[in-house]
Amino acid sequence: MCKRTKSRSRLQWVIFFLEYRVQNCSSRTTWLVLLLVAVSPLAVLGSPKYPIQLDRPVKVGDSFNVRIKFHSQATKKLKTSNGQDKDTTQGFDLDFAGIEDVLSISDGVADKLRFVVEHCTLGGQVLIAQGRTILVESTPKGIAVSVSGKAVEPHGDLYLVLRPLLLVKDPRRPLGHDAVFGSKEQRAIGDIWAVDPGVIVQMLSVDHLIAAKENVDGSVKLASIEGVDSNRSLRIVADVNATHLRGETGAIKVVEGSTHFEDVVVCPIDLSKPVTGSTQAYEMHVKLSGKDDDGQYITGNMDLKENVQYSIEAPR
Repeated sequence: MCKRTKSRSRLQWVIFFLEYRVQNCSSRTTWLVLLLVAVSPLAVLGSPKYPIQLDRPVKVGDSFNVRIKFHSQATKKLKTSNGQDKDTTQGFDLDFAGIEDVLSISDGVADKLRFVVEHCTLGGQVLIAQGRTILVESTPKGIAVSVSGKAVEPHGDLYLVLRPLLLVKDPRRPLGHDAVFGSKEQRAIGDIWAVDPGVIVQMLSVDHLIAAKENVDGSVKLASIEGVDSNRSLRIVADVNATHLRGETGAIKVVEGSTHFEDVVVCPIDLSKPVTGSTQAYEMHVKLSGKDDDGQYITGNMDLKENVQYSIEAPR
């Protein structure tokens, strides 16, 4: 009786096969086969996967260096009931740099922030002087803003300009970034997953826009890794479209509209570190009807384009 041979590991079979072929054959085809067999164990291991967490925990006392650039432009082409054209183009460029301090948190999310201004300009002109403070606080009715103790009128011109600083929990938006762009599963570089249409519908409703789930389409991609060693970060890209929008804001109605936005977020692989930067590009195209500030009935179109760039340094 012959003895049973001991079972061989996959690596042992590869070595045995290599030795045999070196002794008996040297064709280019055979070497290609050998290469494929030799590296196949690496393929079995697969690409590394990473948790997708954009909402990073903060604690009271955390402090960040923040830089924000915000560009907004709205173009309206309107016509009154008597045939008069009322075309306007309005826009601004905000450049902000300062120190952000976390004063209060709720469920790991900041609900009160203080910004100490290093510089804050609008179109190159000083908007808020150096050294002044901006307080941003979550309230049951929304987000309150004050500058050096003086309340800013909600949805007034200054409030709208300072929108990128409204980084606290919003009671009207019970959703974090992870609800929109996150993933319950770990992801590998190149993975693409769908955005939940219901989440986008809820986001749009806060801005008085109504959309149906079937008219929302979006995806998120883990695009690449940046940096080296302990400073490696994930680059995540989200692209969302919504069509057949309608809504009403005061006396003006959105008869038909569409929106598209793309967010690019850079966040460290180390989940204990904050998101270090993001770029948000937003476009909206709508048909309007209703009464203007003068009480005249108007119809027409509005195009809105906005771009926000964030740069955030780790806590000091």
